[in-house]
Amino acid sequence: MLKDKEVDWVLTGSLSFFIQSIETDVNDIDIQSDKDSILKIQNVLDDYITREVVYSESTNIRSYFGKAMIDDVMIELMGDIERCKDGVNWTAPLNIKENRIWVRYMNMDIPVLDLMYEYEVYIEFGRYEKARMILSHMEKQRMDDNLIGRRGSVSRR
Repeated sequence: MLKDKEVDWVLTGSLSFFIQSIETDVNDIDIQSDKDSILKIQNVLDDYITREVVYSESTNIRSYFGKAMIDDVMIELMGDIERCKDGVNWTAPLNIKENRIWVRYMNMDIPVLDLMYEYEVYIEFGRYEKARMILSHMEKQRMDDNLIGRRGSVSRR
């Protein structure tokens, strides 16, 4: 659906964790991108959009945000996410290419956010339970990699 649209995107959140072998319930699909790409994704999902992508801001996060629904599955669309750590200064939007890895899942290459990046963001927002879950998985993966001497089917592109 997105292959010929020239968009940079990643899955994040629970679906990304599941694809990266973290045992977790998947509640929705979270897609992160830049503003232009998230608008292209919205156009692809046009028949399913429940909330148009618009600029949204809260106390500690701002982005271009929208929602779609397909077969009772919520899809959250987020572009140019910026975070406020101190109540004053905002981070630059996420650089997808720098924080994306590709995971082979069910014979597909899926772009997901690097778990270390996800871990750092969860710590930043005080979501320590999720951060511990990610850290535990990364530590187990590191031990497994040391035992078998390889990382598996994960790549950066």
